[in-house]
Amino acid sequence: MQKVAFLDLDGTVTPDSTWFLLNTRLGITPEEDSALFERYLKSEVVSYEEWIAELVRLYRSRGSVTKEELETWVAGISLRDGAGEMVTSLREKGYTVVLLSGSVDLVVEAIAKRIGVDDWRALSRLVFSDNGTLTDIVSSGDESNAKSVVARAYLSERGLAADDALAIGDGGNDIDLFKVVKGIALGRNEKLGAVAYQKVESLSDIAALI
Repeated sequence: MQKVAFLDLDGTVTPDSTWFLLNTRLGITPEEDSALFERYLKSEVVSYEEWIAELVRLYRSRGSVTKEELETWVAGISLRDGAGEMVTSLREKGYTVVLLSGSVDLVVEAIAKRIGVDDWRALSRLVFSDNGTLTDIVSSGDESNAKSVVARAYLSERGLAADDALAIGDGGNDIDLFKVVKGIALGRNEKLGAVAYQKVESLSDIAALI
């Protein structure tokens, strides 16, 4: 019987938000990033689509960056201790591991390769011009809803039931996904913990649960 593990990226595989790291790499200050995120959380005019559009506007105002430069940059993103070992444990227990993230495709694909996962899904896509310069970001919408939609579609396409899957994550945008499949919550997010079937403090704790 095929089993699937949906693995979160930001805060789970990486200790930091790759969105934040990308924003700062492209010239957005931490203060600008925080202010825009707070406006989104408070629904102050900024929808998810408007939030992404504003990020793109800021990117463009700070200069250009190429795909090659971003590929070099992403190689230096730090991973959380035990990430690769956790993936190995899941695969040894018969799970197909899918890195499912709201981050951008270039980042998700690169880190998926680094930790040896079987498949990946990114909810945002970077668009480059013919000469390789970043021009836009295409998003699948609000990460919380989009993650659960992607997971349902993944299972349906393979004839699998929710009982054949689990999810591992650490944040609020994993809540809807944890309501679709059983979830393992990393860390102490109270809202996520409330819908998780197991909670762990480190990635190394997960092997004992599967």
